[in-house]
Amino acid sequence: MEQHVTPNTNAPRANARKLLLAVPLGCLFLCLCLAVVLPSGSFLFFRQAVQNFKVAGKSMEPNYHEGDYYFVNKLARNPARLDVVVLRYPRDESRYFMLRVIGLPGERIQVRDGQLYIDGNRLDEPFIAEKPKYAFGPLVVPQSQFFVLGDNRNNSADSHVWGFLPERNIVGKVWLKYWSGTQPTPDEPDAPTAVPRRPTPRAN
Repeated sequence: MEQHVTPNTNAPRANARKLLLAVPLGCLFLCLCLAVVLPSGSFLFFRQAVQNFKVAGKSMEPNYHEGDYYFVNKLARNPARLDVVVLRYPRDESRYFMLRVIGLPGERIQVRDGQLYIDGNRLDEPFIAEKPKYAFGPLVVPQSQFFVLGDNRNNSADSHVWGFLPERNIVGKVWLKYWSGTQPTPDEPDAPTAVPRRPTPRAN
């Protein structure tokens, strides 16, 4: 790639670019420091507690975008309502999805007329891309399971398609974005892909 050197005529824009670059570099520096400073047992604990994932697909838009990288807290496996989690897809546990927790164990879930209801009370959802065009329920969430949905309600394979999520399938809570999909992709071959999208037919 050609490298061009030009006068800095737009300092605010240059500072913004530096800030965008500083965040992922800072995270990398922190991980390197942990690797050097912490005893090996402590660093192994850190690796077991935090894992990085790359987002693929559009079912969590407009809030989580394809190509973004996130740290996931694997110790947070008992989520609260509206937490965003990475999970193992119950029908194929080799695949990871990123979805939002909506219904908790014992709650009655219903989707009708573009609104979502929990135990008969409408849930305010200012974060979704558009109102759902489907109907669901009413159904009660079983014990030790959750009802999860994508923020892009009409373009998401989630609990309204494949059912409730067993608690054991939760990998952890999405914690921190450390790389944006609008930046050059980092060289991270070990980052699993959290695929929050509806499977699409392959063009023959």
